[in-house]
Amino acid sequence: MNGIVGFAELLKEPHISDEKKRHFVEIINTNAYHLLDLINDIIDISKIEAGQVDCNLSKVNLNSLLEEIYYMWSPSAKKKNIKLSSIFALNNSQSGITTDALKLKQIIINLISNAIKFSNDGEVEYGYYLKNNELIFFVKDTGTGIPAENVDKIFERFYQLDNLPHDSRTGSGLGLSICSAYVQLLGGKIWLDTELGKGSTFYFTIPYKPTSTTTQPIDTSLKNYDNINWSNKTILLAEDDISNNIYVTEILRKTKVDLIVAKTGEEAIEEVKSGKHIDLILMDIKMPIVDGLTATKEILKIDPNIPIIAQTAYAFVDDIERAKEAGCVDFISKPMKSAELISKITKHLR
Repeated sequence: MNGIVGFAELLKEPHISDEKKRHFVEIINTNAYHLLDLINDIIDISKIEAGQVDCNLSKVNLNSLLEEIYYMWSPSAKKKNIKLSSIFALNNSQSGITTDALKLKQIIINLISNAIKFSNDGEVEYGYYLKNNELIFFVKDTGTGIPAENVDKIFERFYQLDNLPHDSRTGSGLGLSICSAYVQLLGGKIWLDTELGKGSTFYFTIPYKPTSTTTQPIDTSLKNYDNINWSNKTILLAEDDISNNIYVTEILRKTKVDLIVAKTGEEAIEEVKSGKHIDLILMDIKMPIVDGLTATKEILKIDPNIPIIAQTAYAFVDDIERAKEAGCVDFISKPMKSAELISKITKHLR
């Protein structure tokens, strides 16, 4: 918070060079993400301690989920000169499983985030394989490693290693505790292999519960989002927050998509009623007058084929479940990353 407030104040000073402004904005952005991670972790661990966390089982394409994660984290890895790679043991027709997709995704994201954070270069590899009717996931890095005397404490709450550089100690010390709790909820176990100075590999298991229904994996050919041309597509953005409106508009500007903005759920419903051809809707679930969930239900009565992606805070899993029940095909958490937003839209754009 000090970093956000302090450098925001510095931006008000006259005669600051453009280079310094860019540097200050980068510091504010970095600290804002750290603060958001901290808030999410505290909410999650509080719910775990209160016994308010349950498994919400659904069908998910495992390969597609892991591809999403790749696009989320490849920019951060590239920035630190880290090669991010993945290994999938099952083909797409076999990778449909029943599990709690949100919790599984958060476990893998936390482990990859740590692997990148504690590596200055080298490689981070993640993936899974099937053994004895269990899916064994792994995240392997070539980072600092963990001293042997600290291995037994690494999953404790608020525990952080003392021998790390200051810029690697930006977390809450709750991420691995949350991973451990979620793995247990999913019916698995978690452990690690590590060698000081050479890196670590975290493993966890979940039961393999295959399903014949699979979702389409993300188009892995979309390596360069700058080449996307959606000039013949129309997207409705239902969002009352001005800053988020501007942010999404800027992300989508390069795609040449026709973007319609509605500031309330009521406005979103009216846009659909007007008869305009809309290919996809980005729906904020918390809006004045008519909220996003109510608007989603009403819109799907008018046109049940419009794919609606919910925009919501990642910490509030209940909101995500309600969005699914209302008819949303997917969700994206705020603050959203541009690569993830483009991937989600590409996946569902009709």
